[in-house]
Amino acid sequence: MKSILVMISLSFFVVTGAFATPLKLNDTNFATQAAGKLVIVDFYADWCGPCVRFSPTFEAVSKANSSIVFAKVDVDASPNLSSQFNIRAIPYIAAIHDGKVVAEFRGSRTEASFQTWSREQNSKYSSLVSTPPAPPSPPALSDSRTGSASAPWQGLWNTKWGVSSDINLDLKQVGSKVTGSYSWKNGTIEGAVTGSVVKGTWTQSDGKGWFTLTLTPKGNRFTGEWGYATGRVEGYWNGTKPGPGSKSLPQAQFVRDSLPADAEPLLRDELRIWTNDSETDPIVINQSFPGLKAKMLPIKNHYKGLGEVFVAVYTNSKDGGVYPVGNGLYVAGLIRLKGTWRGSLAQPEGWEGRDISGSAEFKKMADGYFPAIRGKAWVGGETGGFFGY
Repeated sequence: MKSILVMISLSFFVVTGAFATPLKLNDTNFATQAAGKLVIVDFYADWCGPCVRFSPTFEAVSKANSSIVFAKVDVDASPNLSSQFNIRAIPYIAAIHDGKVVAEFRGSRTEASFQTWSREQNSKYSSLVSTPPAPPSPPALSDSRTGSASAPWQGLWNTKWGVSSDINLDLKQVGSKVTGSYSWKNGTIEGAVTGSVVKGTWTQSDGKGWFTLTLTPKGNRFTGEWGYATGRVEGYWNGTKPGPGSKSLPQAQFVRDSLPADAEPLLRDELRIWTNDSETDPIVINQSFPGLKAKMLPIKNHYKGLGEVFVAVYTNSKDGGVYPVGNGLYVAGLIRLKGTWRGSLAQPEGWEGRDISGSAEFKKMADGYFPAIRGKAWVGGETGGFFGY
């Protein structure tokens, strides 16, 4: 069984100023090497038959189109990239601009079709390489903008987390303290301002995490990082979005139902998580953060095809759990099942709209996969946050 860690090393060859051989990217160099440009990326693994068969096509199109940047990512090396782009099956071919998926290659895997698709993406987005999308022209930072020069974060912000829909973030600022709320999972935030940056923590019905937001100089836009599966976040004051003169990239669409028939599921045995191990105020996220401890959460691949969901195995046995979730409960691992996602809720096939936590069928399954907590295990479906849902 193959582990899904996504690492990659950077090496590139320059031919008369253009890329002729795909870049090799990894968790460390992806952000810097892919910043501000369109990159056609092949997420692959050496053990994946369809990946091996497609590789010569990818290499040939790369060499024949030196004006387009191509890159390869070995998913057996780096967990962060795999989580960021929600890799579910390989090979996964995507056009990525500035860290966002703008298109996915789903055509027949012939050299002609892949070359046509690659050139189409380059034609659409290459102008954004030299001229990055610009924020809208904002009003002057004054009391007329709800906020004021002394409280620039005050107001209603139209916010986008990764692939999430737009969410209104209602902020209040008093001195250097910023508090706020948003409708997604009854979220609240609390942070402190230093210069143009506010750092703090968010709390939702499903957990807690950190954030860092940076206000643009003119005060009506912010960008930043959100310590959740979604990662990047951006917002516009008072619900406004980029005006007609600016370019806005479409959000990534993580839909895997129309993958080519020979796509191979990416079966991971473990998921790396970070936790504070607190019994009373637990925090667990899927990326590194100062003060949190990295742990490996086991995954049992009960279903090995495409169209999967993951359910969590809970227990009241401290010794049998990987991390606490409060009230004397712990998570022992995940089970991969066939099913669909309803928002961040995993719905196993045949159990759509039904409560799985009291099911004898799933308790028996949890007992079988986690014998150390036999008789003390049950399952729950609120796991989508780990996978970008």
